[in-house]
Amino acid sequence: MHIAEAIKKIVFVDDDVLGLNTYRRCMRNTDYDVQYFTSPKKAIKYIENNEVMLLVSDERMPEMLGHELINKVNGKCTSVLLTGYATDKVSTLLPSGVKIMIKEGMEEIRKIKEIAKHLAMAGDKC
Repeated sequence: MHIAEAIKKIVFVDDDVLGLNTYRRCMRNTDYDVQYFTSPKKAIKYIENNEVMLLVSDERMPEMLGHELINKVNGKCTSVLLTGYATDKVSTLLPSGVKIMIKEGMEEIRKIKEIAKHLAMAGDKC
């Protein structure tokens, strides 16, 4: 795999299909290879078998909480937690290297694109 391809992979995880469709619409005209999962367990398998630049996960999902997913893939990629419940309690459950937590809403899409752009420009990959 070419390094430029590896650093352009982004994974979105949300049990809400409507939420994933929103991310899909926002990301469709980008140069990123974006994968969408409603199952955190399937996302983990994908991340374990691919070089992923960025993981974007919802917090509240029935199969696994977003911070649990991030903890399972810690060190494999940069992670962003999307939550309507951005509290200090949630942030203490994240691995020490994860500092990005974004409150849900359309503004986060612009923030995610900006994070991904800076990671790609820096050549930072997981």
